[in-house]
This record gives sequence, C-alpha cells and structure tokens, in this order.
Amino acid sequence: MSAFRIVTPARAALLVAGGGVALACAMGIGGRSYRPEPWLEDLDALQAHMGLVYANLEWSVERRGLDLAELDRRTRESIRTAGSDGGAAEALERFVEAFRDPHFGMERRWSPWIAWAFRLFEDEDEASGESGPLPAGASGDDACDALGYSDRDHDFAFDVGRLPGWSPLPDDEPFPAGTFQSPDGRRAGLLRIEHFGENGYRAQCVEAWESERHDAPCDDDCLMAFRRRASDALANRVAGRVEALQAAGASVLVVDVSGNGGGSEWVDPVTRIFSPRPLRAMRATTVRHPRSIAPTETRLAAVEAALADAGIPAASRELLEVARGRLAALLMEARRPCDRASLWRGKDPGCGQLFETATYATGIFDWLPPGALAGVEPSLAEELYSPLGRDVPAGVWTGPLFVLADGGSASATEAFVAMLRDNGAATVIGERTYGAGCGFFDGGLPLVLPNSGLEVWMPDCARFRIDGTNEIEGIEPDIPVAWSDLGGSERAEALLAALVRP
Repeated sequence: MSAFRIVTPARAALLVAGGGVALACAMGIGGRSYRPEPWLEDLDALQAHMGLVYANLEWSVERRGLDLAELDRRTRESIRTAGSDGGAAEALERFVEAFRDPHFGMERRWSPWIAWAFRLFEDEDEASGESGPLPAGASGDDACDALGYSDRDHDFAFDVGRLPGWSPLPDDEPFPAGTFQSPDGRRAGLLRIEHFGENGYRAQCVEAWESERHDAPCDDDCLMAFRRRASDALANRVAGRVEALQAAGASVLVVDVSGNGGGSEWVDPVTRIFSPRPLRAMRATTVRHPRSIAPTETRLAAVEAALADAGIPAASRELLEVARGRLAALLMEARRPCDRASLWRGKDPGCGQLFETATYATGIFDWLPPGALAGVEPSLAEELYSPLGRDVPAGVWTGPLFVLADGGSASATEAFVAMLRDNGAATVIGERTYGAGCGFFDGGLPLVLPNSGLEVWMPDCARFRIDGTNEIEGIEPDIPVAWSDLGGSERAEALLAALVRP
C-alpha cells in the first residue's frame, strides 16, 4: 500500500540537494499564499470515498460514539484557519486519527519532481513497472524476491529457558517449540507463531522453490501457483511441529501469538491444525461497491453451470443451491448501494454499506466436512469454501489448547484467536488483543486526494465473531495476564500460573 520507496545512497544525495524545495512546491508552500479551498475539496473527496469504502464507519458512530458532524465541523474550521498547507495536512491527519482504526491511515506521496528524479536511477524495466517471467532455471532467491518475501525474527519474546524442565525441539526455525513441566505435573508443549503472513518466511520459500524443477519460464500465474504450494508447505511445517511436540510427550499445548501483528488468509488453514472440532469461520463481509458485481456474476454463472450437470451428486447439488441463493442475493445488494452522506450531518442514512447476505472468511459457507462438493470443479469448490483447496491437515492437535495473546496480537492473529475461542477449542491467556479487525479485501480501495496528493487507505471489510461482535473491538482473554507489563522471567512465571488457574 505504501507509496514511499527505498532511497539508495545516490537518491539520498539528490534529495538532500533539492528535495526540500520540491516538497515545498508540491505542497504549495513555496511562493504563494495559503488557500483552504483545495484542502476542503480534499476533505469532501475523502468523506465521499469513506461513504463508499470505509467498512467501520457506522461502527465508529454506534460503538465508539464518534460524532461525525462535530468531527466534520472541527476539521473544516481547522483547515480554514490553518494558515499553511502543512497545517491543513495536519488537520486531515487528525481527522483520520479520530477513528482510531489501525487499518485507516494517510501518507504523503512523492512529489512529481522527486518521482522524476528517482526515475533517473532506474533501469527501463523498473521505470516502466513491467517485468517479464522468471527465466527457466531461476533461483529460489529470484522467485521469492519476485513474490515479495522477506525474513523476520521468529523467536520467542521471553526467556523460555526459565520454564521448568524446558527442552527445545531441534531445528526450531521458523516455528520455535519445546516442552516444559507444568505445575500440575503434565508435560506441556509451547509453540511460537510470530507471523501469520507466509511472505514473512523467505528461507522456507526459497527451500520450497529449490525442491522443485523449473525447466520453463515462470510467469505471474506460475508464481501464484507456486506461492500456494509454498504456503501449504509452510503450514505443514506447523503441523509437523505439533506432531513433534506430541511425540515429545506434550499433553497440553500453548500457542504463543503474542506480538503477532497479523498476516494473510494463511491463518485459516493454520488455525484448523489445532483442533479436531468443526471450526466455523467468522462472518466476513465487504462493502457494497461496483467492483463486487463482475466477480459475483462470474461465480453465480459457474454455480449455474455446475447445477446444469446431471452427474453432480445430490449432496453437492443441495450445497450448490444454497450457494446460488446467496450469490444471487449478494448480486442484488451489490447493485443497490447505500448513500451514507447524511452521516456527516448526524443523520441515519437508513441503510448500511456492508453486505447483509451471510458470507464468511472461508467464502459462502462457514464450515463443510471433508469431501463436500464432490463432483464440483475444484476451483469453484475452493471459491465457495476455501479450505477445500488446501493441502493442509486439520485436527492434528487433539488435547487441551491454550493461546497466549497480548495487545500486540492483531488483524489476522485476532481471527486465529477468535475462531479457536468462539468454537470452544481453546482457552485464551494474556491481554485483550489489539483490535485491528479485518483490513483489505483484494488489495483494498485506496484513494489519492485530488489536490494534495495525500494517499489514504481504509478497511473495506469487516469480520464478526459468532456472537455478532465486530472483531475490531478486540478479544478479551479467558485468563487475564498483564503480559506487556512483565519482564522475561516474570512472563515464564505468569504462564505457569495461568496453566493451573481454575
């Protein structure tokens, strides 16, 4: 999402020489008097975009008590009296910050002068934004760089050596794990998952690529197919760690996701590793926007075509009928957007921009048993219920499960915590999670403000827990522990005490 770019030493020297003048000209503060009108137009554009795209707009009013009319009045007054473009930009930043939404943010883009200067240091392929397929025999480094993978520190965030009888599993990258003695005499397992985005595991991506033959060039479709295989292979590493803990005698398991800021949809197959129960996915929805119409029409047509096949088994046909009804309802909603402009005047618009038809983080269905949708083309089956497209085992862990979370556990990590807790599959230790909720559907719908060039992004999706609570409210622990306030040795003691708390 970021519009900022890496500054090489050569670029940095250029910016030192002329960047300040360029930014001044771009923001209008070099050589002309301040005019509030362009900034007020930008505020109008931002509010209009929020009415179409911002998934948590009504929630901010209903649950946080944000007075949009007063916020609008205050921001417009701040812009009118700012006296400078910098002051007006700060007024817009305060406007965004008032929503206290970690997925809602604003940043300054490079001025046209700096963008031109950067192009002086790019080769033609980089400047045009075009790149061809990876050549035959490309290395794992090349492939994983192309996919945007990076390395992270996946270690525990406290001194696990202070746990009594701590015995680490060998070869602990990238999921450190070990066993220790619980105060009640049981052997407990501890597994660390530091990140739920597969792109944070570059070494494992490289290993997966090198394990395959690549005798032909690999284009974007080829890379995306590989990413899926590498993603499943990474999830299977998690499953392997769980099996190793069981083999080491663990009869109770703690999964440490403290400080895990989120990731991607990879969280769903990983979550299912930790319980044999049918884990029903949370309701997940996005805003009604024209972009939803074409893909919904395509899915509905695919379902209709499948239903026309006389060879589809009866059980699959029943599910397809359900899918057809929900997709048809979604299509009707997508064609009937909601005008939420009255919210800025403190009035109820009488409608909401989120889809009301039930859909889930897994697709049209919140849970299906293995083998469901037999006879249906695999890509369609996966679109209707995403776990059907994964080569990852479920229910590897079958014993008592604890999840250790804190105030730094956010976004996709909150989906992990909520799905296990809400399905009665885990006890949560620690602190209330961050409260980031759902972020962006299919890359989101960012906005570049027409006059200032400020780039704004906001969440266009929402996840709701089984009780209907928006995940952005955070998840309270079952066993409170002030994890963020504790030192390393204190954390080990607190974890031990939590495991035997009634």
